[in-house]
Amino acid sequence: MGNYLDMVNNRAFDTAGKAKEPNENYAREMLQLFTLGLHKLNEDGTPQLTAEGLPIPAYTEAQVQAFSRALSGWTFAAAAGCPTIGRTNPANYTQPMIGCDANHLSTSQTLLRGAVTTAGGGAAAHLKQALDNVFADPNLPPFISKQLIQHLVTSNPSPAYVQRVVAVFKDNGSGVRGDLSAVVRKILEDDEARGPQPPLSLYATYGHLRPPALFITSVVRWLGGTLDTSTGLDPGAKLNGWSKSMGQDVPRPPSVFSYYPPNAAAPNGNGLLGPEFAILDTATATARANVMYDLLFSSSTASSGILIDVSTLPADPSELVYWLGRYWIHDSMSWSLQVAVYNAITDTRAGNTLRKQRLAVYLTSLSPEYQIQR
Repeated sequence: MGNYLDMVNNRAFDTAGKAKEPNENYAREMLQLFTLGLHKLNEDGTPQLTAEGLPIPAYTEAQVQAFSRALSGWTFAAAAGCPTIGRTNPANYTQPMIGCDANHLSTSQTLLRGAVTTAGGGAAAHLKQALDNVFADPNLPPFISKQLIQHLVTSNPSPAYVQRVVAVFKDNGSGVRGDLSAVVRKILEDDEARGPQPPLSLYATYGHLRPPALFITSVVRWLGGTLDTSTGLDPGAKLNGWSKSMGQDVPRPPSVFSYYPPNAAAPNGNGLLGPEFAILDTATATARANVMYDLLFSSSTASSGILIDVSTLPADPSELVYWLGRYWIHDSMSWSLQVAVYNAITDTRAGNTLRKQRLAVYLTSLSPEYQIQR
């Protein structure tokens, strides 16, 4: 990441010792993408607005420049240690970067909320002060918490849900800020995540489209799949090949904005967010069907080391539909889907019991009721 976003070898001086402005890329992306976002937020994740109804920037250009200077002076690790002023070490991706004071701007910098770094401080000291400054910012908890909820539970969490999670982010109950294990536990155990099914008036706004990687792993998991990594087999490559075909090449997002932006709108959603829909189109929707066919009906699955046994599912059609509705759709399978799956697997052309079991899984997994995790 240091190389990707220009933090490594980001020097405040040239080889003649003349001061120069460090690259702003890492500082900007750290603030915009990884910690605060573009606009100031209330603790419930809603934007703070001016009297004119406009969003308020979370930081200024001057603060970006201040962070770039505070984060200057880092280079690749080397046996000889730091290079001389204005110079860099050769690439080394096996060890953490090292801070080199000769290439770091040691003057005091004004960061967020008027905090300043220590004048004459070194690269390591200023890095810690910069990170501590961002970590203490009031925008951090709602920005991080809302995106975690979007990825784990629902694309459109209520402000109250966000605020409850933010409270745990700020204090895990023992006075600790930013305890992610406590935050994730709160997200998954909150009533909005695990409580009664939302009323019909809210049902259409709840949940999120399963992204490709989680779509695949959820199906394999529900089928009790195992991975054989013996000599010559690479199930991970097969799994990621499937994910890549659906628009999510792990771990190679196309940009620092990841695979899809958190503010992507759901198609025809009247303002609802649907981040994962940003990579769903006719090609990737078709790929989902092809992946499921490959998983269930092709010999390439087992030959790649992905072992599933659909025969362990109920053989009776009614019991099979009930099982899929109970465990895959969590007791919320619609009557129309139950009828569609039942009619398909009881058709005389459906084949033997094993093929009927595969067909039932295939149809259920491609239904909107499974694709949208609720």
